[in-house]
Amino acid sequence: MFSLLSCRLHRPASLCASVSRLSTAFQPSLSINHHLQSVPAPQSSAIKTETEESREKKQRDDYRLRLNARRKAKYVSDPHYRELAYARWRNLSPAALERRRHASALDNRRRWTSDFVFKQRALLWSWLTRTLKLRDLQWRTHEAQLSANPVKRHCSGCGYVKPPRKLWFRRIVPASSDSNLFDCFRCFTSEWVPEKVLPIGYEHVVFGSRVRIKPRSVSTPGREGQSQENTRESGDSGTTAHNKT
Repeated sequence: MFSLLSCRLHRPASLCASVSRLSTAFQPSLSINHHLQSVPAPQSSAIKTETEESREKKQRDDYRLRLNARRKAKYVSDPHYRELAYARWRNLSPAALERRRHASALDNRRRWTSDFVFKQRALLWSWLTRTLKLRDLQWRTHEAQLSANPVKRHCSGCGYVKPPRKLWFRRIVPASSDSNLFDCFRCFTSEWVPEKVLPIGYEHVVFGSRVRIKPRSVSTPGREGQSQENTRESGDSGTTAHNKT
């Protein structure tokens, strides 16, 4: 408007008419630009959707599982790697050791509520350490040995010497074979198959169900090859246990 007024004061009429036409043509473009600026910009593609976050979390979890599997395999097969692992644990500061123990306790509580097999294994361990002192339990493939003092043995399941512990499972093998093959509790229960990990007559038991643990009457071969009735009853409720496997 100022340009048009100045043209009328100082310029010829023809030039002022040209400036007026240019000003009129330029005004719509200004309104269009103003409208475009008022439209909100689309959301950035960098913002992750819930599906993408779930996919990335699964990828991280899968990677962590593969990494842990490789570490466990190396721990079993490489004595030098085991010694390095022991040395790292021994050299941890008290504060670092406490942090690891705290993290392990949190993980155990999480698995206790979400992992059925983890809970069954923990309750089975607690039940066996009490019940084996009172009665003779039998398995189809193993013989449980509960010692008063922890015993250090070579585990045939994972292939290396385990720290001293009271509960071991000796494999039942033919007389001509090596009868001193032992499995630790972790290896013995690595696959939760009730017919394998639970004593004969107790395969139906679900620990922590608040149902009295009682054996079913079954006919099983005895120690001397004779048939005997498994009708013993257990007074344990199996509702509490420590997270110790």
